[in-house]
Amino acid sequence: MPTTTSFPGIAASFGTELSRTPRTLKNAFGNGYEQRAGDGLNAAPQTWQVVWEGIAFAECTTIEAFLAAQKGYLAFLWTPPGAGSALQFKCESWSVSKTSGNTGTMKARFEQVFDL
Repeated sequence: MPTTTSFPGIAASFGTELSRTPRTLKNAFGNGYEQRAGDGLNAAPQTWQVVWEGIAFAECTTIEAFLAAQKGYLAFLWTPPGAGSALQFKCESWSVSKTSGNTGTMKARFEQVFDL
């Protein structure tokens, strides 16, 4: 089933960070030799530490409600900074803090998924 749920159109702040940990298959032989291969077609998924800093607290509430509705396992569409098109992600953890009367900061960890 294709993903049709899109992340709310609230732009991430500077400091949003991409990391990748490619999945590899390894086989070690004697004398220090090693054979390596990528584990599948999508062996290097994107993981983003997304930050929304100093945004209106109402936007924090909107993001938190959206992520809660995805329950940590449902995929959604999100366009990473600098990307031309939306990709599928899931979010298993996030935090929100109120930084003043009307503003807040959200942090979330988005992991790319490859659903059918």
